[in-house]
Amino acid sequence: MTLFTKTKTLNGLTFCLMLSFSVLLVQQTFANQGSDSRQHRAELVDINGEVINNNPQHPRYNEIFQDEEGGVSVAIEDSLALLALYDAMHGDHWRDNTGWKVEMVEFWLGVSQVSEIEPDVWRVTALNFPEANSTRPGTIPPEIEGLSELRSMNVRRQLLVGELTPEIANIPTFQALIARNNFWSGEFPWEAFGRLRHFRDLENWHAFHTGEIPEWIGEDMDDG
Repeated sequence: MTLFTKTKTLNGLTFCLMLSFSVLLVQQTFANQGSDSRQHRAELVDINGEVINNNPQHPRYNEIFQDEEGGVSVAIEDSLALLALYDAMHGDHWRDNTGWKVEMVEFWLGVSQVSEIEPDVWRVTALNFPEANSTRPGTIPPEIEGLSELRSMNVRRQLLVGELTPEIANIPTFQALIARNNFWSGEFPWEAFGRLRHFRDLENWHAFHTGEIPEWIGEDMDDG
């Protein structure tokens, strides 16, 4: 039984919120990690914004891609934040957890972009998890704020429950959250997200949040 659906577009920022009551019994089967722990690799972007993957002319291509042991060293704070996320989402029971805990961070399934923020300083800038990869209800932990250069996160259909941690809005670079078809509850942290100067995209329908979307969400932060 649906309570209401509300969509708001302000200054190019679209919000969609559906509040509903339902009972869902989820039966999932567990899957083992893929046999090839390097079958996934994040997009690597150098300090000038140039993608290194599939670019043999790039001066660092051979160093990173031709060497069997090649790769980039991601900041330790990103690794710790990702491991906290993995545990909170019960990553050991994902349908596919290729690369996690056995490879360099750029090979962890769901880490979709790693960028060189400063010379030889590599940070995770995008997460994109395969749809319906989770098999157990999980959460986004407060440690997510350790990914302090993260720009976008796609966690659609991941059996996420509970309140969305407001700490995610402590990431100053954060721009987009794709989180539809989960089982969030409680109030959405609108006030925290309203402080993000670069945030532009939220997809969060089919959730169980309470309350309404504030009128000021999406206003130009430079006017405030």
